[in-house]
Amino acid sequence: MPLIMKKIIWHLRLLAFFSIFWKTGLAQTDEQLQDPTYLREQYNRLVEKHNALIAKAQALMSSKQESPAKPQTHLVDLSSMLRAEYENKLDAAETKAAELELKLSRTLRQGQKLANDNAILEEGNARLRNQLNIVTAEERDLLDRSKEVAMENRRLIIRQKKTDLKESQLLAKLRNIEASNQSLRRR
Repeated sequence: MPLIMKKIIWHLRLLAFFSIFWKTGLAQTDEQLQDPTYLREQYNRLVEKHNALIAKAQALMSSKQESPAKPQTHLVDLSSMLRAEYENKLDAAETKAAELELKLSRTLRQGQKLANDNAILEEGNARLRNQLNIVTAEERDLLDRSKEVAMENRRLIIRQKKTDLKESQLLAKLRNIEASNQSLRRR
């Protein structure tokens, strides 16, 4: 292939690349990229631009070369090759959009499931907190009751000691009285 032909094809590809991706890359939204009709319209516009570029290239080549039949055949092959490439890219974009929609729906379902699980766990935590509060309150009540019982036991022990002391004092008095009574009887 002559050097001029390679340069023309390289310039065509470069021009096609910039014309395709420059405007569409800046102006497309996610919704548009997921819309098959929008993608087809963009594809048809690109094909029209591509065909116009091919016509310009053919005009340039026919003015610079003596045998235009061979380059025209090559440009037609290039056109069909680019068309097939764009169709493949369109199919790939549609497939990717479908995959992303499926992934999004799965993610949303998983998020909803996690939200439901979290709600159930929060409800369980609330119940456990209530039970813990009840047990803590009962524990405080038992501790208070235990203190009351301990105080009552101390009172009873003190009373018992006082009673024992009085009893021993009374027994001592009684023994003294009996001893004095016996000494009086002996006399």
